[in-house]
Amino acid sequence: MIHPLVKLITVDGFFTQEQAVTLSRTVDTLKYEKSEFGKEIPNFNLVPPDANKLFSDIIGTNIVVDEERSGVFRFPELFVHFEGFDGSNEWCFMVALEPSTFNVYENLRGPKNALEGHEL
Repeated sequence: MIHPLVKLITVDGFFTQEQAVTLSRTVDTLKYEKSEFGKEIPNFNLVPPDANKLFSDIIGTNIVVDEERSGVFRFPELFVHFEGFDGSNEWCFMVALEPSTFNVYENLRGPKNALEGHEL
């Protein structure tokens, strides 16, 4: 059986320090509501006008950004990030606006949940 692999791309300086601070302060004042994957700001999607070119350059192939599902600000549920993908050709870019630790767990054996077999 062939398993898809997790592809990760890290990009330093996606936002400048000043942009990150300003954006963090702005979204911190907005109301977050419970959603499928944590708490999100409803009807608030920040997608740069040149998003298709920007992300296509990062990935190295032409992509189309789904603006209705992109640019979401979320506090993930239980510090585990999940996304509702429709297919294996979709990407998820995450930008932390505050100091964070990002751990990736790859499921190849089919545990009952994402943390099974991992000690916290």
